[in-house]
Amino acid sequence: MKHDVFISFRAKDTRDNFVSHLCGCLRRKRIKTFLYDELPAEERYEESLKAIEVSRISVIVFSENFGDSKWCLDEVVAILKCKEKFGQIVIPVLYHVDPLDIENQTGSFGDAFAKRRDIAEKLQEWKDGFTEAINLPGWSTAYLRYIPNYSYSSFAFFFFCCCCCCL
Repeated sequence: MKHDVFISFRAKDTRDNFVSHLCGCLRRKRIKTFLYDELPAEERYEESLKAIEVSRISVIVFSENFGDSKWCLDEVVAILKCKEKFGQIVIPVLYHVDPLDIENQTGSFGDAFAKRRDIAEKLQEWKDGFTEAINLPGWSTAYLRYIPNYSYSSFAFFFFCCCCCCL
């Protein structure tokens, strides 16, 4: 099954707030959206990697604990490979994180990479992937505080409108 949008996210940070609003908005407009946590636990990792390859757009929702997950790290690398190989559109979203922490691997992202030094052969690939992804055009929730009466639902709808331009 092909998907229009693959969303890479850290569930404990964004599943029950931003991601649920974004996914709901996309699905109400009949945009096929993949979320790994709707699958049985034993199928999630492999199916996520397959879903990335058959999606037209990948959204990477960077959040405070995103870098703690090897799964999220691997998804970023897979997404960027599909961008290179298939021309997949990649949209980074910064969910209450500083882009400099991602690019320079400082703060919670630096801590996350420091924990992975035992996997040296993958570590540089992950770091390079984060640096590449954060330098793509994307969105930040930091700007929401300047919008009167904002909500994640309104941001999700705005984001949806931008995705429609890409589909």
